[in-house]
Amino acid sequence: VSKEGADLARKTAENYLGKGSFLPMEKPCPRNDDFAFFLQRSSGVYCHLGMGNSILLHDPSFDFDDSLLKTGMVFLAGLSLDFLNK
Repeated sequence: VSKEGADLARKTAENYLGKGSFLPMEKPCPRNDDFAFFLQRSSGVYCHLGMGNSILLHDPSFDFDDSLLKTGMVFLAGLSLDFLNK
């Protein structure tokens, strides 16, 4: 993860979703390994759309909270705009 990418993601999240909406990961996530190869050659950041303390994604009883779709769309659209306008 580049510092520039992480700073942009944090600023975007706080600007569009409110203060405290961006929480940096405390330790690397093994699901990021494929993306890590891209980050070896390009600046960027990998973000998760958090659901709090929910059941893990690949658990058979996992149920995605559809209300988070708007949050994700606002964040990604804002991130695109902020990146293009910097």
